[in-house]
Amino acid sequence: MQVFRVFLLSFLLVLVASFAVADEVFLKNGGSIKGDVVSQDDTYVVLRTAYGSVTFEACDISEVNYSTPLEKELLADLAALAPSDIPSRMKLAKRASGSGLDEVTRKIYGQVLAINPDDKSARKALGYVKYEGEWVTPKDKELHQDLVPYKGRWVTRTQRDVLIKNDEDRDYFARFDVTPSQGQKIIEAISDFKVEIEPRGGFMVRRHVSTIPVKDKPYVYSVDALTWKRLGVFVSVSFIDQTRRLVPGFGDLTVTIYSVTTDAVGNRKPAKPILTETVSLKPEMWEKKSDIKYWDTRINHSSYEKHPADDVKKLWFDNYFMNFDGVLYVLANRNINLLAPPGIYYVEAVFTLKNKEKKAGRYVQYAEPR
Repeated sequence: MQVFRVFLLSFLLVLVASFAVADEVFLKNGGSIKGDVVSQDDTYVVLRTAYGSVTFEACDISEVNYSTPLEKELLADLAALAPSDIPSRMKLAKRASGSGLDEVTRKIYGQVLAINPDDKSARKALGYVKYEGEWVTPKDKELHQDLVPYKGRWVTRTQRDVLIKNDEDRDYFARFDVTPSQGQKIIEAISDFKVEIEPRGGFMVRRHVSTIPVKDKPYVYSVDALTWKRLGVFVSVSFIDQTRRLVPGFGDLTVTIYSVTTDAVGNRKPAKPILTETVSLKPEMWEKKSDIKYWDTRINHSSYEKHPADDVKKLWFDNYFMNFDGVLYVLANRNINLLAPPGIYYVEAVFTLKNKEKKAGRYVQYAEPR
């Protein structure tokens, strides 16, 4: 879509530049056509236009208005500019204005506004003034004294407030791929929501350390140790309706992970942020039902067995969110190397749904594997 808009803008600017050629043939029937006169004699006049060459019979023409050499030069330079080149267009506009070529000046400023509708210099040069946050002409302002502008329309202040709210709702809900009516129904169905930080995922391996013979006993005593490694920090978001059932929802989840410092008496406090990321939760995410157990702790009583979490680097990107029993879990550290043991980190989560907000914070310890 962005490529199409760029192409369309380029086409319009070239078309405007072509029409801006100042030679103009006035017909006896009252019409006129602009272009570039390429030849003329007592019988015919040939005019090159944006659509090609047109030949007129001299008996049908009442007058031919020719452009000046400077005007043709400016328009040729204008046609050669890149579609988004505002500074060069402003220079041409100043040259045209200084030479008294008002029509060319207006056309150049019109192209500038086609690129950037809020360009102050072009707006002021064309006589616009800022009124109620929008550019209007003094004439329009005078004709609509009891109204205010809103996106090219003149409406009452009450109507504008309604239009602004409708546009804001539409833009907000569109970010979550729902219509305003769908989004409003979901919000009305939600009685409350909860945000929790859950350091899940990792594995434990029970290792045989030593055997100790026990006096007068026919067996040995085994001493084991646990090898533990944390893999991921999840933020869970859950919504409940009036009947206390879990339901899908949507909203913005911002997660920040901080390093942690300790003062002289051993009190912890968050230090520098390591990561800040915002994820837009959408109702469709709840359709991806997952078994979150493979992120959980694994204990083997003898030797270590390969576990799905060993391939976590791929799983990190494929499953950074998952629905488990109606609760949506979002992985905070998709980069497995972001948090490294040994260390303590502070994780803060802020979730917003329209004008409602909830926060959660927790210290997370990453142990040193043994």
